[in-house]
Amino acid sequence: MKIMRRRLEQAGMERVETFAYNSSGFACLVGEGRRLAETIQAQAGPVNLVGYSMGGLVIRSAICDCADLVVRKVAFVNTPHGGSQLARWLPGIGISQMRPGCEFLARMEAAAWCIETLAVWTPGDLMVLPATSARWQRATRFSKCHVPAHIWPLFSARVHRDLAAFFLS
Repeated sequence: MKIMRRRLEQAGMERVETFAYNSSGFACLVGEGRRLAETIQAQAGPVNLVGYSMGGLVIRSAICDCADLVVRKVAFVNTPHGGSQLARWLPGIGISQMRPGCEFLARMEAAAWCIETLAVWTPGDLMVLPATSARWQRATRFSKCHVPAHIWPLFSARVHRDLAAFFLS
């Protein structure tokens, strides 16, 4: 995240911060979303958010459970909006909340969404299965990362330029 943060700052974004959440898969995404909502509420004005992988579901949970958050734009990077088949074989409450068809994802999908959104997805992603789960249909813009590695967008200068252009427009 440090590389992405530095590139966003170099592109002209002010006050780029990171939110540390428990990404082990053993923490409840709803609880992590509540912590994020509290952090956003403590900010002085509207925020832009970037969620990588599971972090995107934490963002969606925060916004779903706290409708009065002042969020300007959101970018999701390889977030399994429809879940991931891989989650069916792994333990942990956070992982179970990423299983296709689970109650958590159904609740997130039923929630209202009116925020300008960029969805970055990787067709060859082997963590988000199927990879199209990250190409969220409610997004207003899309960006495709062609390097078939789940983590690659965190290092990709092109993806970082797409993020900065989205947030600065």
